[in-house]
Amino acid sequence: MTDAQILLAALLTPLLSAVLIACFLRCRGTLASYVSVAAAAAICAFSYLAIQACEAGPVRAAVDWLQFGNFTVSMGFLFDGEAATMLAMVAFVGLLIHIFSLGYMSEDKAKGRFFAGLSIFMFSMVGIILADNLIMIFVFWEFSIKFYNFFLFTFLFLFYFIKPSCVYCISNYHAINIMVHHMILYK
Repeated sequence: MTDAQILLAALLTPLLSAVLIACFLRCRGTLASYVSVAAAAAICAFSYLAIQACEAGPVRAAVDWLQFGNFTVSMGFLFDGEAATMLAMVAFVGLLIHIFSLGYMSEDKAKGRFFAGLSIFMFSMVGIILADNLIMIFVFWEFSIKFYNFFLFTFLFLFYFIKPSCVYCISNYHAINIMVHHMILYK
């Protein structure tokens, strides 16, 4: 595998895990959790391979995404020493979180859904680390934030734990989160 293929595999492994769990394994929580943990372990292995590839120098791979006259927005990877350190740390801590969640979520009915969300989170964190420009960092950051705002908080609190106090709290949380997000973005 080339260096760019290793990085692409590290990025796409958790996304494929999440899609597999969401489409086929949502009702089979134990199997879904093992698929998600295996994906997190694969990210650790890919990060180790990528660190070895990075010793020869930074790895860059980019594809032009949008072009407006002379202005081009690329979508690609920049993997240097700092990104190697961050990828190794995120992959290892993510694997530990997955392993801890096996016990924590062992009796939960929504285990498959939880591990699909955890895989999506790993996808967005790896994407933030590997992004080669601010636009891609913003895309992966927004993906993780919007996904968790909609899926976890709205679904879990409004439908999974149906309590009037949760409905009130989550609506306040959404309002404050949107206001702060726009204040930071349009400062």
